[in-house]
Amino acid sequence: MLLGSEATYERYLWPADTTVAEGNWKFGEGYAHDILGDLLSGTVGWIDWNLLLDEHGGPNHLKNDCDAAAMANSTAQELYWHPQYYYMGHFSKYIVPGSVLLKATVTAEQARPADENSTDPSAWWYYGKCSDAKMQAGSFLRPDGLVATVVLNCGDQEIAYKIKAGKHRVLSLTVPAHGIQTVLHAHDG
Repeated sequence: MLLGSEATYERYLWPADTTVAEGNWKFGEGYAHDILGDLLSGTVGWIDWNLLLDEHGGPNHLKNDCDAAAMANSTAQELYWHPQYYYMGHFSKYIVPGSVLLKATVTAEQARPADENSTDPSAWWYYGKCSDAKMQAGSFLRPDGLVATVVLNCGDQEIAYKIKAGKHRVLSLTVPAHGIQTVLHAHDG
């Protein structure tokens, strides 16, 4: 049984405009990319090791400043919900316990860098980096008989796509640039 874990963005990776109060939407997108990739690779779940941190990005055992789905400003007595929280909701709310991964095919081209051994954080495969992967999707049959299809667009343009829901139904949809959406639909077998 595989379980994905150990996700965070250390402060040295934060773009200059990232604040503790608002977080960064790219971090949420990166979490979704990692979660979806892990689930499509056979993990049975995913946990976040830093669900709530203080305004300094701690405490943690390494004493490095990190980001989290929620940040607490203990001085101001405020709680900030970061984008990762909302992206994780597409998985935790719709892919309920007992759900089973179904075969899903994404036919959009996937961009790849020339050097996959690079340590450059902008490379497509680098941890939490969605970049040019464009569209990713996973479909999960839930115990209630519905299918939850999570669609993630990492590209700079909206993408029109179709979900074949059974033998005779096709859902035509569009996911916005840098957007995530979850579609609940019937499973026709």
